[in-house]
Amino acid sequence: MEFEYLGKRDSPPTVPDGVEVRHLLHLFYITSIPPVTQPRRSKNPIMAKNKNNKKKKVNNVLGKAIHCGHLLPLFSRVATSSTSRTSAAPEWIPTTTELKKAGVRFKVKKNAMSFLDVTFHDGLMEIPTLALYEGSESKLRNLIAFEQCYPNTICHVTFYLLFMDFLVNSPHDILILQQKEIILNWLSSEEEATHLFKQINREVTWNLRKNYLSDVYDGVTRFCMLRRNKWRALLMHNYFSKTISFMLAMTIMAIMTFLQTYFTMYTYYHPRS
Repeated sequence: MEFEYLGKRDSPPTVPDGVEVRHLLHLFYITSIPPVTQPRRSKNPIMAKNKNNKKKKVNNVLGKAIHCGHLLPLFSRVATSSTSRTSAAPEWIPTTTELKKAGVRFKVKKNAMSFLDVTFHDGLMEIPTLALYEGSESKLRNLIAFEQCYPNTICHVTFYLLFMDFLVNSPHDILILQQKEIILNWLSSEEEATHLFKQINREVTWNLRKNYLSDVYDGVTRFCMLRRNKWRALLMHNYFSKTISFMLAMTIMAIMTFLQTYFTMYTYYHPRS
């Protein structure tokens, strides 16, 4: 069976070792996203012992709460403490047009393992090609639904489409990405492509602390802030200093013109006898 994929591929997709394919959507998903790098588990026996002690303490507290009938307050405290810790990474980035004005350069990322492999470094945003055709929206929605429903799945596609939703706010943004071959738009118009990105993530939940693009968000924000500070200093040094000099010169010229006109009229009405 052959799938029509959303991005360019230089080699046929393969199923990772040790993964049991449950159904066709699962197969399409695991061959569309990059391998997930799991955090390394500590081999330090002290760390492992502390982890086990913490687990025992949690189990003891949970057992007492169930025995005393106070599970709801315990759950409330846990939920409150978990939601109070927000992600330090920015939750928003400007549009493609705004980023281009800020000096960000866009480039299609070739030889990428997946269309999700977005990177940002030193003002260069590299994004693999994404093909938009008649069946793209249904495929993307199915991948989102899979991430929302399948247990222990990191929402790569969901966060990617959230990222693209930020980048694309108008047909002009689509045109910029098309010129860089980041988007291959085989839909009827740029407006339809814009509508796809603005609507596809509606009513979808996500946890921003698990956003695999958080480093990209942070890098873009830092770059734009640095450029903004440089531009402000350059503006103050060049533009305003030149403006003050220009205004001073214009004032002097106006005074000289006034004096010349005054003395001309004075000699006309008061000729020497």
